[in-house]
Amino acid sequence: MEKLYAEACAAFSRRQYAKALGLFITCCRGGHMAEEITKLVLDSYNKPFEEIFRSTYEKNVEALIKYQFIKRTDFPDFSNLKRIFIPCDDSLDPGGGAFIYFLKESSEFGPAKNLAMKPIEKNSGLNKLIPLLGEIYDAGFISAMIESSSRISYLSQKHPVYLYYHDFDEFADYLQIIDFSYILNAGRAVFIFGGEELDDVMADPQIPLPGFTFSPSQADEDAVNVLFNSAIKKKTETHERNIREIADYYSNLSPGDIVKKINESTVRVGVITSRFTSAVQYYLRDCCRALDKLGIENETLIEKSDIHSLGEYSHVAFVNSFKPDIILVINHFRWEEPLLPAQIVFVSWLQDLLPHHFEKESAAKVGPLDFVLNQFSGHREFQEIGYPEKQMIFGPITVNPDIYRRYELTEKEIADYSSDICVISNSGNVEETFEKYLKNYESNQHFEILKNIFVNIYQKIYDDIYNEKADYHALDPTRNLFTCELERACLMITQENIQKIANEFRVNIICEIYKFVPVTWLHERGYKMKLWGKSWNSHPVLKKYAMGVAKNGETMSRILNATKIAVGLHGLLTLHPRLMETILSGCLYIGNHIPPEDDWTDARKYLKEGYELVLFKGRDDLYKKIDYFLKNKYERKHVVAAGQKRIKEDLTSEALMRNMLESISRTLRVL
Repeated sequence: MEKLYAEACAAFSRRQYAKALGLFITCCRGGHMAEEITKLVLDSYNKPFEEIFRSTYEKNVEALIKYQFIKRTDFPDFSNLKRIFIPCDDSLDPGGGAFIYFLKESSEFGPAKNLAMKPIEKNSGLNKLIPLLGEIYDAGFISAMIESSSRISYLSQKHPVYLYYHDFDEFADYLQIIDFSYILNAGRAVFIFGGEELDDVMADPQIPLPGFTFSPSQADEDAVNVLFNSAIKKKTETHERNIREIADYYSNLSPGDIVKKINESTVRVGVITSRFTSAVQYYLRDCCRALDKLGIENETLIEKSDIHSLGEYSHVAFVNSFKPDIILVINHFRWEEPLLPAQIVFVSWLQDLLPHHFEKESAAKVGPLDFVLNQFSGHREFQEIGYPEKQMIFGPITVNPDIYRRYELTEKEIADYSSDICVISNSGNVEETFEKYLKNYESNQHFEILKNIFVNIYQKIYDDIYNEKADYHALDPTRNLFTCELERACLMITQENIQKIANEFRVNIICEIYKFVPVTWLHERGYKMKLWGKSWNSHPVLKKYAMGVAKNGETMSRILNATKIAVGLHGLLTLHPRLMETILSGCLYIGNHIPPEDDWTDARKYLKEGYELVLFKGRDDLYKKIDYFLKNKYERKHVVAAGQKRIKEDLTSEALMRNMLESISRTLRVL
């Protein structure tokens, strides 16, 4: 031992710190000068970095206490931590990842440990799954898993990375030497301590299940798997019990019972929405507020946070908990939810023309307790699909007059929001949209040919709309262009597929052109203008008008309060919710003209053009009407006031919900 001690001292003097540390600890464990060596090691290897460790710990704790996805926050003071960490490489780098720890209670040194984990290979397939990481203290490895999960996220949803640790106190000790800043800022990590907490987290019906477990050692991974499998077994048992209880409860519910409940205002309406679609969740929020006013009990199923998701488990748990008589969902059908009881009335509020909305198979699946609340009263193709007439309820997107109204604006709001003209749209930068659209076809074997076809058609349609040579609101002109171009390129595509391609191009690109071109006209005229939305910031010319996103609701209404004229640019329908929101906010709305026969939801069926509604047809008409109403404040306010009266009578969320319940009651009476 004397010889080892001397060798340790010599290595230390030569700055061979790792070797010296190993020898010192060997002597200490052998009982040779244990007290002296312990003091020497702690003074030489830990004390120079003690403040760094303290700062790292306190920074982590401060952030974790505020963090959303951690239950335990009873962190001890730094002085009460159980472990003292000692860097054990020759550089004595406190962030190097190689450590030996000293246990205060037993005065013993633990084994040398390198926290660094070998990265998971990208071609393993695991990088596309949600991980459950057990006992991992390599911040770089965890960060890489977070980066990997971010690439499989949908919209603004954040797929979680579960971090499991069996011992909270041990985890707290490691906070001295790991910087969790990036991990916490990403907002994806879910911290779990012990088996009971793992059960609680996995029991949540909105928690997405991990696709694999991973730990530093096979023993750790086996232990985590035992606990995880137990948690999933309990979750499955709860789910199966919910299904049985739902079947039992709804077995005696008849259409007559639902009619009676509607008439007595005791019917329950369950609403399923998503936090990852801005418009959808707000439209349904307004419906729920309208149901409250009507005295109808309702409850909403929505993701609790950005890492939660809805699916089979959450839908079943929601139905068993709330026991709704009616379920209202946007853009989805009953047949997409096979575990929902057949006795529930299911209302599909179709707001976006998704491909499955146009399939005859979808219409054929609509049953006697299914209702389609749709805004596309003027859409010829939609009317030909064959949805049962008795199950159809006209349901335009409506407005909440408690949110969209006049406000007293602050001086700052007036300065930030006021303008002669504004356009509110998260899309509209058609050049950027077109580039993204082409990527959908990159995997096609004929991509280069298709790309040329799309570019030619895009350029022609843009030129025709900008120079007012032709109208593309109907599908036929676009379909004819695609037919000619595809035949010229000798690509054999069925008429059905040509129809599909043309319709997708109309919805995704032509609608953007109809937004972009009038904004270009406004720019060329030099109006005082502000553009609100995601896409304008990236446009090389129009970005000078860009103001960022206008938050839905009161903020948007305040923006409209401060604006004289809002130009509405929608290539498919004139009765857009922005029309109602604008008018109720006291701002004149000037929308683009769409021929009535091509208008999917015609505002002229509700509002009298020229008196309650203003539409423009072409560049000169746009300039003429804007100039007139900017100069004539009284006329501007007169049109707004007339429009407000009509909207409050027929186009509020309360009117829509009342009509929906009355229509359901009438239809169910004869069943």
